[in-house]
Amino acid sequence: MIEKKHILLVGPSLGRGGAERVMADMSIFLSDLGHKVTLITAYDDIDYGYKGNIISLGVKKKSSLLFLTSIKAFFLWGKLVSQLSPDVIIDARARRNTIRELMIHLFIYRNKCSKIFICHRSDLEIYFPKPRILFRPIYNKMSKIVSVSRDIENKLNLLRLVNTQTIHNGFDFNKIDIIKNENHSFKEKYVLCVGRMDDNVKQFKHAIECYNKSTLHSKNIHLVILGQGKLKQSLEAYARLSIHSKKIQFMGFVPNPYAYFNKADFLVVTSKLEGFPMILIESLACGTPVVSYDCPTGPREIIHHEENGLLVNANDKQMMTDAMNRMVQDNGLYNKLRANAKNSVAHLSMDKIAAEWQSLIEDI
Repeated sequence: MIEKKHILLVGPSLGRGGAERVMADMSIFLSDLGHKVTLITAYDDIDYGYKGNIISLGVKKKSSLLFLTSIKAFFLWGKLVSQLSPDVIIDARARRNTIRELMIHLFIYRNKCSKIFICHRSDLEIYFPKPRILFRPIYNKMSKIVSVSRDIENKLNLLRLVNTQTIHNGFDFNKIDIIKNENHSFKEKYVLCVGRMDDNVKQFKHAIECYNKSTLHSKNIHLVILGQGKLKQSLEAYARLSIHSKKIQFMGFVPNPYAYFNKADFLVVTSKLEGFPMILIESLACGTPVVSYDCPTGPREIIHHEENGLLVNANDKQMMTDAMNRMVQDNGLYNKLRANAKNSVAHLSMDKIAAEWQSLIEDI
């Protein structure tokens, strides 16, 4: 009989990001497994469905009193952990601030419950603050450090962290199959880019430049970009400089991106880095092949070159342009990639990933 536990999920929010969506999904499958789930988030944003009790610490991103609200949130967080007395804490935050992380381990995470840290991205300075000689023994005392890709786990091991495990992100393919068929407002043929625009990690300018150099616009295939963030206006201004600007469309944040994945000719990923990019799996789950930079980390674990998509050298814009052209010129290859897309990610079903998490929780 499975032992039911009180699990505390800690993260920035449930809004607009891939890591945030993973946290929301985890709350659902852990609740469905019978565990009691409480979510603690720094911010109020909620864009994804979840299960359990959610408590926001009330931090305001653009507040002039950010320092004071952060101090207040710190003490509230500590009080909540003490009062809730969870069996397991799963922490998916960025952990780059040395002083803050020391304070968290000294005053909030001092209880003896099991603690799991998640690493969603390959730039490990986000998760492993310096001086590493100080944090290495602290992290090696965690119950487990979970990475979302094997390449990230390898990088963690190179930092001499030994209590590591890879658990990929899971996907509710039944839900995707239902909502992918919803209509959306864009009626022309298009290829798709998707991502948050709060930083330059997704390198949307690369996608715009490669599209402009490709033959896609001559075939009346548009470039549709989904996403929101502080760089959106500058990206739109950059796109307007192109002679093909009328065929580059920014659609902002959309509640159902699967409808766009489903009707795209293919997905374009020009990221500088990733963790285990959800948009690749989501596109393939909709039967839509992908063209992606072979950036660290994740794409090479998902894309099988010339089987379900095309993988090109990281940051090689000429190779990306050539690959985009190939997708619209080689019908035999394209049809093969599209036929293989959905089955290539079947092993990442939510049920299978939930079982891996359940096994980990039982073992710690």
